[in-house]
Amino acid sequence: MPKRAPVDEILQQIRLPKGAIVLNIGIALQYAFAPPGVKYSAPYLEMGKELWASAEYELHSVLCDATRRAPKKWLDDIVSGDIRQLVVSIVTILVASWHVPLSIAVPITALVVKKQLAAFCRRRPRKPPRSMAEIIDERRPRPRRARKRLASR
Repeated sequence: MPKRAPVDEILQQIRLPKGAIVLNIGIALQYAFAPPGVKYSAPYLEMGKELWASAEYELHSVLCDATRRAPKKWLDDIVSGDIRQLVVSIVTILVASWHVPLSIAVPITALVVKKQLAAFCRRRPRKPPRSMAEIIDERRPRPRRARKRLASR
């Protein structure tokens, strides 16, 4: 089966219940930097909830006008157009600006779009203990330090 484009995958995930999308966020977080073929058992739902809380808080500040509790003016044309434009805008913010892996950006974007941007902006989320970058960076593989070789005498 051919792999779906990220936009199509997001539009598919919008049809899922909120809990399933949050679970997908946790699964994506666990496997984003895993070597191919590795299988884990992890608290995916809890991981997804933590990352979603951070993503929701951070995206809210970029997408929403806090005083009007509505989408920012620059989003007016995007919101009134094709849903794909909104999807591409959110994925671009996550991937290009915040360096979130695409596998994680897809379910996060699906959840924002599922909530509908106007409703997403009406609710002011609490600041989570850790940022998205901290949560994701915790999973990133660390570069190995080169060991110093002792000089031969």
